[in-house]
Amino acid sequence: MLLLKTTRTELKNNTPIFTKYVLETQFWVSLMISCLCLFIGFLHGTADYKRIALVFFAILAGYNFIHYHRFWIKNFQYKEKFFLFLFGLISAGYLVFRIQNFELLFRLFLFCICVLLYNSYLFPLKLRNISLLKIFVIAFVWTSFILYIANDLPFSTIEFLSIFLFIFAITLPFDIADMNKDSVSTIPKIMGERRSKILSFICLGVSIILFALQFPHDRIFFFSWVAACLITMIFIKFTKTENAYLYTRFCVEACSALPLLCYWILKCFFY
Repeated sequence: MLLLKTTRTELKNNTPIFTKYVLETQFWVSLMISCLCLFIGFLHGTADYKRIALVFFAILAGYNFIHYHRFWIKNFQYKEKFFLFLFGLISAGYLVFRIQNFELLFRLFLFCICVLLYNSYLFPLKLRNISLLKIFVIAFVWTSFILYIANDLPFSTIEFLSIFLFIFAITLPFDIADMNKDSVSTIPKIMGERRSKILSFICLGVSIILFALQFPHDRIFFFSWVAACLITMIFIKFTKTENAYLYTRFCVEACSALPLLCYWILKCFFY
């Protein structure tokens, strides 16, 4: 999820088509986070497809900027990623204009500031380079994005923490996969792979408890959340430190869509 990682300095020329056109274009992560936003929208009965589309294009622009803008500054490598960024930015701007919500525009502005501060070569200090901070920034920003940009919801501490812990848990495998390459201290580098996975399991367990406290009567959504968290634990269990690029960026990233997928399955077959 979850998620804001700087890509490798050089991409191999023999990159598989799926990796090149689905993962490295940031299409997959944009789609997966949009699915989680839609699940929360269904949960509250506030699903707005214009806002979901806005989320998709905003994430597409944001991720392509974070991953590739340093190449543009130097010699404009990865031109196609620049045009994806531009396409996402223009599409998101058009949808903001159609929605005509000043408060939404202000929230998006704050989100853009967070993206720039997180990993922009325009600023000397990047939040992702501060030890132990980046995973909390990622979880906080995406939880806020899901609740208050994709869905215009009132603040709830319990719901915020439930989703925050879910995002936090599916972000840890990315740090596990990169623990031998990260130049700053991360939780896996300090705690080790096994304990980091245990921490992810604890976060998912607490997330389930908080979800139950917040939505005690929404059985189909609760069972969907439980099923998604349990399946996510399996994916986290098999995360490895070495050669996990495709696994984390496809399988673990897909965990963001599990609540929505489980909801559709339960609704079709049991409700």
